[in-house]
Order: sequence, then C-alpha cells, then structure tokens
Amino acid sequence: MRFLDQKKTKSNKYESNETSNAYTKDVTDFFSIIRDQDIKFLKQEDMNSRLDDFEYFIEFLELSGLYANATINRKMSSVKSLLEYLHSKKIVNDISYLKRIKSKADDSERHGILTVSEVKQMSDLALEEREKGIIKKYFFLLGLNTALRKEELLNLKWIAFHMEGSSVFISGIGKGNVKFRKEISTKFYEELMILNKGQEKVFDISSDSIVSVFNRIRKKMSFPKQRNIVIHSIRKAASSNFYKLTKDPFAIMRFANHKNFNTTVRYIQKESYGAITFTEDIDLDLHKKISHQSLLDALSEMDESFVLLLNNKIKENQNRELRN
Repeated sequence: MRFLDQKKTKSNKYESNETSNAYTKDVTDFFSIIRDQDIKFLKQEDMNSRLDDFEYFIEFLELSGLYANATINRKMSSVKSLLEYLHSKKIVNDISYLKRIKSKADDSERHGILTVSEVKQMSDLALEEREKGIIKKYFFLLGLNTALRKEELLNLKWIAFHMEGSSVFISGIGKGNVKFRKEISTKFYEELMILNKGQEKVFDISSDSIVSVFNRIRKKMSFPKQRNIVIHSIRKAASSNFYKLTKDPFAIMRFANHKNFNTTVRYIQKESYGAITFTEDIDLDLHKKISHQSLLDALSEMDESFVLLLNNKIKENQNRELRN
C-alpha cells in the first residue's frame, strides 16, 4: 500500500529489518481487523479511524489469547505512528483521539516459566503433529538451547552455523540490531541437520503455525491458568535454567542478549531454597558417607537444573575416560 510504503521508506534507515517487518504486520493486522479486508485494497478514506476502532482492535487481540500486553502496546504504537505521519501529510483528518488511548500495563514479569522437562515434553507432543512435526519439535528444542526469540528462530539461516572445535556456534543479529552468538553441541547440530533440505532458512514454517501448535500443546498439558504460560515461556525456561547453572546474572544477561539488566532480572526464576542456617556445623563430606540410596533420594528432591548439571558432568567424565 502506497501510504505504508512511504512511511516505511522514511523510517528504514533507522530500523532493523525485524523492526520494519513487525511494523508492517502490526499495521496490516489493524486494518484487516477493523476494515475486514487486505490493506492493499484500502482507499485513502479507509485510513481515517476512530477511538472505537482502536477499542475493538484491542479487545480482539485480548480475546485471541495470543498476545502479551507489551505486544498489544507495540501494535498500537505502530498504528499511531502511521496515522500521525498520514495526518502530517493531510491524508487523514482527525487524530486528536489518539491521546485518549492508554497503554496496557506491562505484564511481561507475570509470564510463566517452563521447566526444561516441560519444554522437552512439548517438543515430543509437537512431533506428533500431522504437519511439519519434526520442524515444530526442533523449533522448541533450539529455543530451549539458545534462548532465541520466536522471530529470531524463524529468521535463522543455515549459513549462521559454523564449527569451532567440538562445538557449533550460531551468529546473527536479533532484536534491536543486537548481535548474538550462541553455542550448541555438535550432537544437537547433527540432529538439527535433519531439517536441512537445501532451503535457506532453518525452519520452513510460519509464525502463525508456531503460535497455533504452542497453543494446542499448552491446552493438552493443562497448565494452570495462573502460571500464564506463553510461547515466550520457552525463552524464559532457557534463561532461568542457565542462571540456575551459573548463578551469574551478567552471564545470563549476555546469554539472553538483553541490553537492560532490569529485563534480565525478570527472567530469573524466584525460588525458595528452604531454611539454611549457616551457623550450624555442616559436614562437607556428608555425601561421601551416606548410602547410595540416600544420595539418590536427596538428588530426587533437588531442582532439575542441579541434576542436569550433575548429569552433564558425569557424561563429560565418561567421555574423557573413553578417549583415554
């Protein structure tokens, strides 16, 4: 559409491709919902909108259950920006009502965090899908391994992967034009290669398909509503688990590719460690003195991130013994 193209051309030198694409989708969604037709068929008079149109658009997004408040706010901001631009060009008339549209409260902190085992279970259920099950499975697993955002995963290309020693690294540019560099195991990369049929992008699937399969699986797994599990919960699972393993808030900030440390804080799962009394004498060799069963019983009650770290260390030692 000519009006949208004009606004995009004006802004492109300041925005990443991801931001530009999100802007286009936001505006397209707005007019397709309030005008019930494709944006390229709209006429100049169709661009004039009212407060009622925004209220209907917001209600539609909320009832869909697919969008966080932050995403709804971004969509409204995109449309407002276009209307303000078109008003400056005398293409639309009254936009005085825009100041009455209030942003929704930030609910990002309330988004639930999945556990590693829950994400793996979701990937197993994704594999059972009738269409593109293997793609959906590895979409979830690569998200868990890298904490990449949904759009970053969808835009990921095979040329972004490169081998260094015994690891494979993924390099790219993510949200806000921030560069990322992720490390995955050679074994997982070899599994992922099953998706490589000569296409440019790793995941031959649409964003809507990913959202749909996530919602279907979420319903199958019957998560309590208060957990507020959304697709972003996979990224939170990766980041939260990484923090539990490292206990380094700055390492998790780099891992999640955050610009702002306050954002990182929201990703760190709040947890209770029980009553720990540091004045008591604790035998640091106690784990060496108890029975094998007592040790297993204690491990069964530990957080799964601790068990994962232990298993990784055991596997590392086994591999070293095999090499020797």
